[in-house]
Amino acid sequence: AWRLHRKLARKSVQFRKWATLLVVGVALSLLLETVFAIYAVFLAFQKADFNEITYELTAFLFNLKLEMAFRLSEVVHFLNGALLLLPLFAGLFTILQAHFQVSQKWATVHVIANQVVSEIYHFLGNVPPYNCGPGPNQRELMRRLQDMIKKLSNAGIEE
Repeated sequence: AWRLHRKLARKSVQFRKWATLLVVGVALSLLLETVFAIYAVFLAFQKADFNEITYELTAFLFNLKLEMAFRLSEVVHFLNGALLLLPLFAGLFTILQAHFQVSQKWATVHVIANQVVSEIYHFLGNVPPYNCGPGPNQRELMRRLQDMIKKLSNAGIEE
């Protein structure tokens, strides 16, 4: 029974990580979309002399020197593309969340892992329904654990 709990606890951690990753992906893409939209509006109000000013950017990465030159008109084109793609990424992450139901699966696995621990301690403490004797108590524990595994299967989760 403890092995079952350990498996479920590990699976719960995996589902929680995936759920967190998807939520962070949606939030990050929406945040970037908002920032880019605000910057695009700012640049739209500053339209004068876009093509005349060239900005130069230099960055040092370990032993490499990276140099880049760009104009604000090129930034506007980049922002327009980003404003088109970022909502698509947010929608994709949302669709993945809804399709795979990672949060619901995490909740199911987490609850059943805790129920397994509860059943083990009820069994060890000889409290009802485990107060009939060693043989019947073991059969009752196994039956209840199998019912929990069936609940996992009904939720679409492998043991």
